[in-house]
Amino acid sequence: MVSVIGFGISLLLLLYPYLIYPQLLKLLPKHREPGAKPAEDQKYALLFCAYNEAENLPGTLDDLRALKSLWPDLDILAFNDLSHDGTGPLLDNASDILTPIHGSRRSGKAAGIAKMLAHTQADIVLFMDANTRLNVASVPNFRRYFADSSIGAVAARVELPSAGKTATAGISSAFWRLEETIKELESRSGSTMGCDGALWGIRRYLYPRFAHHVSDDFRPSMEPIFHGLRVVSAPDIHATEAGGSDTGSEFVRKIRIACGAWHAHSDMRLLVSRLSWMQRFKYFSHKFLRWFSFLWLIMTVLFSVAITWQMGLFALLVVTGSISALAALRNISPFNKIAEISIAMLATQIGIFKAVSGKTQAIWTTVRS
Repeated sequence: MVSVIGFGISLLLLLYPYLIYPQLLKLLPKHREPGAKPAEDQKYALLFCAYNEAENLPGTLDDLRALKSLWPDLDILAFNDLSHDGTGPLLDNASDILTPIHGSRRSGKAAGIAKMLAHTQADIVLFMDANTRLNVASVPNFRRYFADSSIGAVAARVELPSAGKTATAGISSAFWRLEETIKELESRSGSTMGCDGALWGIRRYLYPRFAHHVSDDFRPSMEPIFHGLRVVSAPDIHATEAGGSDTGSEFVRKIRIACGAWHAHSDMRLLVSRLSWMQRFKYFSHKFLRWFSFLWLIMTVLFSVAITWQMGLFALLVVTGSISALAALRNISPFNKIAEISIAMLATQIGIFKAVSGKTQAIWTTVRS
């Protein structure tokens, strides 16, 4: 009986953030949508950091050139984090549309953002990654959302274009579609829990100070909620970003993201505890539980083993598990997909454990698709 109860609880914890929580969000009352006209006196700036992005920058700069033509008053700033692949000259050659800022040493994205913020007086600052490809015509829609004084931060809808190339890319894309759906559902009922760094914006006065090893998108994008303002997902602002298409690069990326996210959680733990019950419910459901998915997975497996042992079916479990593992190694679907999901959860768990043990990871490396 203990094994059955333990299995049920661990399985519930494992599935809840991905399957149950989105359904609960659909039951919450809807918040009104922004409908105000853009404020003409608000100044906007778009900021991004780059490290060894010479491969991706030409396409990004083409998008920014088109955006600058569409939105002439938009200031664009770029921070070069001591790249050594030609990123710096590419940014310098684009000085007609942006202001390049060059670091004298590797300092990380958060430090680069701080330097760019010191160079702008914009009311609204937008952030993107150097490998983000913009749906240029949709970017000015940020102005419609920030015309609503109750909104403090806005997240664009981001897609991963590498779906279908590999099992890793397919799982990453499927997970991201779910993530975007959850953010949209959360926004309908008030606020989503933070923004992704691929493309988002915030009122500059709300951008907080924090240690450079803390997540540079999750932490600041939560700040409006602590001030009683909304953080919303904008389905009419689109961008794409290349994620890692192989297991190794995606594994390293998820460790770094999870490590920074936990440091962000530690930094704002007291602020989260003061939020309304609804906001704390969303935070716990969307963020906190998910960080320990690998732990819930291991518990589910262990209780499954205990149940099959008690039923005298342990030998059958061993045979089934061996066949499944062999199928995953041979890249046979759906076993390879289950393996990829488990590896992604493991990476997140490692990142959390690194952060809990006091380790930091402020410096990032470029993801290659």
